[in-house]
Amino acid sequence: MLQEKIVVFGRVQGVFFRAFTKKHAEKLGIQGYVKNLDEGAVEIVAIVAKSERLAFETFMKHIARGPVASKVEKVERRELGSIEMQILLKKISEKDKFFGFEII
Repeated sequence: MLQEKIVVFGRVQGVFFRAFTKKHAEKLGIQGYVKNLDEGAVEIVAIVAKSERLAFETFMKHIARGPVASKVEKVERRELGSIEMQILLKKISEKDKFFGFEII
């Protein structure tokens, strides 16, 4: 599995960035979530089978571009290990657990 935590900086809140992200994730078969962060950035956790690397890279191109009203200034990516992923899943409440791609 490819598991990445992505943080997107710039004008990414109040411009439908989360809905844009969800639309492209669902279209490409990526699981995970997107949420606003307090400092004005957006956090994405994206999970996909290793065999779907091309879909993941296509998703990342969409994220780097963002919706029309956004202005992406920086994208930070890092791979999540299995232990880190388990810890992250425990932090998400039962009602927010994702089984596709969710806005939380």
